[in-house]
Amino acid sequence: MISCSWTKLVLEANANGLELGQGGLGDDVFHVPGGKQADSVVRDYLRRLHDHIWSQEPFKSVGNTEVEYILTVPASFSRGAQLAMVAAAKDAGFIEGDINLLTEPEAAAGYVFEQGLLKDIKAGEKVMIVDLGGGTSDVSSYMALQVQNGLQLQQLSAPQSRNIGGTNIDRNFSSLLTDRFDPELPPFLLIELGRPVD
Repeated sequence: MISCSWTKLVLEANANGLELGQGGLGDDVFHVPGGKQADSVVRDYLRRLHDHIWSQEPFKSVGNTEVEYILTVPASFSRGAQLAMVAAAKDAGFIEGDINLLTEPEAAAGYVFEQGLLKDIKAGEKVMIVDLGGGTSDVSSYMALQVQNGLQLQQLSAPQSRNIGGTNIDRNFSSLLTDRFDPELPPFLLIELGRPVD
């Protein structure tokens, strides 16, 4: 099995002519198999996703119905990366309807509001929603304008994103442990951290 990592962020780098690692994650984090480009890896992933969706009920039996697909992307995605994502989705078979992109912080906010996680919010109160993913941190902020007869929100600023996520925390914590305890670490943990074992 060939593995990939950080492909979505590599798609952003490719769309903008950046070198890997310019986002502060380090070259060793990004991985696209030899001979492949990020857009083809994203396309292959989306093709598998598309085929899986359409092999399941109720989709399998609805036939040629028009569907609205919503794909999420980091708020920092440039227009070029967004277009590359839509192109990859179309190439993957998502052609039965419209393909729309939603930023990850907007999707997280939608989930929070839809699930009623802010049912005690009062008119005039502000809320910040932070989506800490593996490679990005996305933030959106809103103010409740009305809470009775349905929640009405005002977006306070455009969603923001930075190329720093949970993996950065993991890597830094791993480095801290290695620096402090390397001689004392058991071999299985050194292997897990990617360190050679004598």
